[in-house]
Amino acid sequence: MCVYNTWFICSRWADHLGLATMVSSGDGFIDIQTNNIVVGQSCDGVAMPADIVFTKAQSIRFERNTFIHLGAQGLAIERGSRNNSVIGNVFTDISGTGLRIGTFDTPNATGADQDVGNVISNNYIHDLPVEYHGGVGIFAGYVANTLLSHNEIMNMPYSGISNGWGWNGSASYANNNQIKNNLIYNYMQLLADGGGIYSNGIQGSSIENGEHIEGNVVHDGRNDYSNGIYTDGGSQYITIQNNVLYNNIHDWGGCNPNGDMLFQYNYWQKSLPSWGCDQTPPNTVIANNTTINGSDQAPISILNSAGIEHAYQDIKDGSPSGNVALNMPSGASSEWSTDCSSSKANDGSVNTNDSCGGWSPSSQDANPWWEVDLGPIVFRIK
Repeated sequence: MCVYNTWFICSRWADHLGLATMVSSGDGFIDIQTNNIVVGQSCDGVAMPADIVFTKAQSIRFERNTFIHLGAQGLAIERGSRNNSVIGNVFTDISGTGLRIGTFDTPNATGADQDVGNVISNNYIHDLPVEYHGGVGIFAGYVANTLLSHNEIMNMPYSGISNGWGWNGSASYANNNQIKNNLIYNYMQLLADGGGIYSNGIQGSSIENGEHIEGNVVHDGRNDYSNGIYTDGGSQYITIQNNVLYNNIHDWGGCNPNGDMLFQYNYWQKSLPSWGCDQTPPNTVIANNTTINGSDQAPISILNSAGIEHAYQDIKDGSPSGNVALNMPSGASSEWSTDCSSSKANDGSVNTNDSCGGWSPSSQDANPWWEVDLGPIVFRIK
C-alpha cells in the first residue's frame, strides 16, 4: 500500500483522551517529555493521540504527503508496525510531535507486537510543535532496526530527534536503531534539557547491536542546558561517530547514561563534554575526534551528505509557509465590484493603492460568505 501526494490538513485533538476531558477530570495537561502525558495518578504517562494513526501496519509507504495544521501529534505508526516507510513528506504547523514511531509503554513487547524495520527518510520537518512544546520533530519510542536518515529538521522549541525511552536502565527489545545523515538546526528554541539528537534508555545488548548516530550535522542549538547530541539517563550501547557539531551551546554529553558508548571521528567546536549530572560514564571511549572553529573546517563529504537527498529536495520548495490558501481558487456569495473580487482575499497583495484591498460582499448581501478550495477540502467563512 502506498499513500502518495496527499494532504492531511486541519484537524483537532478529539479522542478518548481529549484535552477537554483531561482538564475537566482534574488531570490538566502535564507533558512528561515528548508528548508523553500524565493521566490520572500514574506518572507512567500515555502517548498524546495523533491525528493519523496506523497500528500493526505492515509495508505501507508514505511518500510526498503534507501534514499541516493538525491539532495533536501528526502521524503515528505504532504497536506492532513493521517495515513501513515514511519518505519525502512535509510536516509543519502541527500542535505536537510531527512523527512518532513506536510508543512509550511497550519495552517488553514480543514478536508481532514489536515495532521493527521502519524507515523514516528525506522528510522536511519544521516549525513545530506550535502548542504542546514538549513534542519533537521525530520520536522513536521502543523500536528496533529503525532507520532515521536524511531528514531536515529545523525551528524546534525542543529536541529535533528523540530515540528511546526509560531512564531506569531496564532492558527492552530496542536494538540496531540508526540515526544517520540528518540535518538539524535551530532546535531547543524554547525549552531545556534536550538536544538536536536525544537518546534515552538501553539501546541493545552490546555496542555492536546498539544505536548508531552517524554522519549527522547539528548546529545552532539554543538553551544552556542542552547538547547537540544528548545521551540521557539509562543510555547505553551507543556509537556516535562522523558527526559535525557547531554553533551549539554544548556539542555533546548527557545526564546519567549507563555507559558503554563510543565517541569517535566527530568534528565539534567544543571538545569538552557537558555531562550535566556526573562524570564520564563507565566504559565510554572518546577517541580520534577533531575540534573545529566552524563548519568551514568540517569535511565537505559529511556536510553534503546530511539532510534531504537530491531526489526529494523539491519538497522544500513546495513546503507551505503557513498560508496554504495563497492564490488558491476562491468564491463568494457576492462581490462589491470586480475590484473587490473573491480572489483579492487570498492573493497576498499588500498594495495600499488598491481601490479595494481585498474582497467585499455587495451591500445587498444579507448572508455573505467567502470560500477557498485547498484541493483536499473547501473552507467556507460565513
